[in-house]
Amino acid sequence: IPREEFPLLAAEIDHRRWVECFVRLAEGEALLMSEIEVDDEHRCAFGRWFFGAGQEHFGQQPMFQAIAEVHHRVHRVGSELLDLHREARHDDYRQHLAALEALHGELIGMLRELRTSVAHTALQPTAFAGQVSPVNTGVS
Repeated sequence: IPREEFPLLAAEIDHRRWVECFVRLAEGEALLMSEIEVDDEHRCAFGRWFFGAGQEHFGQQPMFQAIAEVHHRVHRVGSELLDLHREARHDDYRQHLAALEALHGELIGMLRELRTSVAHTALQPTAFAGQVSPVNTGVS
């Protein structure tokens, strides 16, 4: 795996962990993150990367821009899940959890598409590769 892809793989793992917290909550376990990480898309581990180093390194990529909207929707559903959990609305919780998992799948698909794009770009030769520079040939 090319080094350029490592941050994107880590982002996938962070996002999966975030979603898994809601699965565990449905199973009776405690929420393993702060509510601010649910309500504020900039404060979860994925969001800190996305709006920081991710934006810096991949922000010019069209797919990266599209991920922002899905990430926002993920947090909206996450906030709704917390409300449903507090209200003990278990059937509604399961439906919303399915929606969260679908959004997670969409986001992961987009991250993988971005990884493919980054890997493809990293493999492209530079515009001047293979050309001989007049400086290197001694020709003036």
